[in-house]
Amino acid sequence: MKPNRRPAPSSSPYAPPATAVRAEVLEVREDDRVVVRLLHGAGSVRRADEVVVAELAVASYSACVGDQVVVLRGEETFVTGVLGEARRRSAGAALGLTVTHADDGTVTLGAAGDLVVAPGGSLIVRADVDIVASAISVRAGRVETEATRIVERAQDTYRYVEGLAELQAGRARTLVEDTCRIVAGQTTIVSEEDTIVDGTRVLLG
Repeated sequence: MKPNRRPAPSSSPYAPPATAVRAEVLEVREDDRVVVRLLHGAGSVRRADEVVVAELAVASYSACVGDQVVVLRGEETFVTGVLGEARRRSAGAALGLTVTHADDGTVTLGAAGDLVVAPGGSLIVRADVDIVASAISVRAGRVETEATRIVERAQDTYRYVEGLAELQAGRARTLVEDTCRIVAGQTTIVSEEDTIVDGTRVLLG
């Protein structure tokens, strides 16, 4: 007796196999989706590029316009991989942090808003520090600086001291190209040796 065979349905849904394609991010949307341009082929055999919307499926990836990514195309389209600079950049989406790794070993930390470092103990930096900023504000109960040499260059410098301003030095020299003016309620000059006043004219009173 021949076994019964179920007849094949006259029509059945067919899902084409998923294909991985290199793509470039053109637009980043807020719903974890990006608009990408699919890059087919290369050189003289390059096919016309196609623009599609893909859902991000890569953990800790913050998409940026211009990123080179890998898109998996099937019934739906997903970004499943990142390439080049995008591959070296990881992100904590919930924290708004972005870490970018360059080929020379440089690591760049970025934040969507303010970046606050608040350790429970001390913050210690052992490295050459180069700070480039439009404004720097320091608020501290006490600031101590120890250095072999301190060089400051500024267009204007203003210093306000409510209490005592004291300078202790082995030698002190003040060079002023134009006018030097000292205004005080009382002025006292004490020298253990000679006191020299040298000028074309010395006006007293």
